[in-house]
Amino acid sequence: MFERIHELDFVVENFEPNSISLAGFYMGYAMGSIPRYKMPQTDLEQMSELHALLDMNPTDKRAAVTELKPSQFDTPQEKCNDMINNHELWNDKLRDLPIYVSTDQYILDGHTRCMAAQILNDTLPIRVIPLPGYIALAMMNLYNRLMIAKGRQEPINQA
Repeated sequence: MFERIHELDFVVENFEPNSISLAGFYMGYAMGSIPRYKMPQTDLEQMSELHALLDMNPTDKRAAVTELKPSQFDTPQEKCNDMINNHELWNDKLRDLPIYVSTDQYILDGHTRCMAAQILNDTLPIRVIPLPGYIALAMMNLYNRLMIAKGRQEPINQA
């Protein structure tokens, strides 16, 4: 799988795309304590492209989110409150967007929706990326940076 990444013509920051350096992007951070600004910000279309690139076929399963573990520590409470208080937005859109989870049950993307679903006692579609948390996050982050480098996405300043 990692060999496929080498087919891409790009250099992202100061690391080569391999399993050791990918996970190294999160060195010094325990899962559950990664700052939001280090989390990947990749949209659903880009995630589908990443799945194809890595020959992954993730599946969705609607379920309660109570057993999932956060990978980031600073989920924005105000954004969660907005989701909870806007019933139309929650019911018509947000509750049907998948959250991404690693094989070791860490939330990769969708922390705020997950928090809202827990408060609302609702379920969400869960899409499992068949990689452990650190590697999955690093792959998603690398792909996100590629999209920024290629001009397909604007950088998101979250710090």
